[in-house]
Amino acid sequence: MAQPNLYFHESPNHPPHQESHHTPPQHSEIQHARQISIPHSLPHSTTQSSLHESVSIEDIEDEISGYIEKINNDIGYYWWKRYIYSAFWSNIATPLNLAIVVLTTLTTGQSATQSLISKEVATILGSVTLFISIFNSYFKPYETLTQNQAILLDWTKLGEEFDEIYYDRVYTPVEKLGRLKKLEKLFKTVSALKRSNDNNYCIDLLYICIRLICIRNQINWVVIKDIGDEPRQRRRTIEMLSGSNTNIISQEPLPESSIV
Repeated sequence: MAQPNLYFHESPNHPPHQESHHTPPQHSEIQHARQISIPHSLPHSTTQSSLHESVSIEDIEDEISGYIEKINNDIGYYWWKRYIYSAFWSNIATPLNLAIVVLTTLTTGQSATQSLISKEVATILGSVTLFISIFNSYFKPYETLTQNQAILLDWTKLGEEFDEIYYDRVYTPVEKLGRLKKLEKLFKTVSALKRSNDNNYCIDLLYICIRLICIRNQINWVVIKDIGDEPRQRRRTIEMLSGSNTNIISQEPLPESSIV
């Protein structure tokens, strides 16, 4: 009698058990499985909410106010300084060059005719012409005037750029962040121009005197009342209005239908 097979049972309806051979998954399938099984660590909405929580609108407005105050003071200070420089050298260069031309013409005419002016006057005029020519060659007032006018034009351009940023009103947080980036860029440009400017201590003393006596320290590029507190003042006004509305609502009498 044949022994039954205890390990394999063959039947016509059930095929014999075969050892399975699994093929390794492809690389694309592994990547797909990883994308499905690994969730995102932080959703986009959560990131935005945490960003708004860490940086408030009040902080952005306060930083904008600080940049506006600093840039407004720097541009106004150095623009007035270069204006005084240009005015000083302009009042010196023009008469100096005119005097040199006139005196040179007289001495040349005297040398040619020997009868235009007396010898004593010709000697004096020659000495004065020599002194003025030495002064003009050493200090170079016309070249200094041209240089200061170019620097004054640079500060004027920065002032115009500041005007565009300051008078461009913004309302949304995105617009305020854009305004802050523009102010940061302008602040770096102003700082670089400040470092590149040369100074003349004698004219600086004249500028200080004129600033205290004539300008009276009104040197800002834009005259702003309560500078730096514009956003705070606006928020304070909104709070006052909201508080007054609350008081009005609380003081309104109840309708007759609600009185029992």
